Amino acid sequence: MAHSLKNNDYQPYQPDPRILAESVLDIAEYLGNTAASPLSVNIFCLEHDLNFDDFTQIWRCLSKIVAGPQVKELNDQAMVGLIKVFAKNLIPDLYVISLSIEDDYQASGQNRSH
Repeated sequence: MAHSLKNNDYQPYQPDPRILAESVLDIAEYLGNTAASPLSVNIFCLEHDLNFDDFTQIWRCLSKIVAGPQVKELNDQAMVGLIKVFAKNLIPDLYVISLSIEDDYQASGQNRSH
């Protein structure tokens, strides 16, 4: 149905947000987005149904962690250890993930040394 600019009933096309979201995810996948290596925070949130409040809360928590004066001074290896020890002793659900972070860190170190 054509809309006339002469009528006051003109409604601009408004795409379905679900189609837009799926389109963004399709493009991200084409560009190499994976669960282990997301291309952006926004795409990660979109994939995992995290809303803007979730995003903000996670960002604030992570920012507070790395903003601590002593934590800022930790090298990468110590930061991996910090995540691992807290996960192992206080947040068991994250322990397996912390091991993966350690593996990724070690693999990236091997790639840098070659």
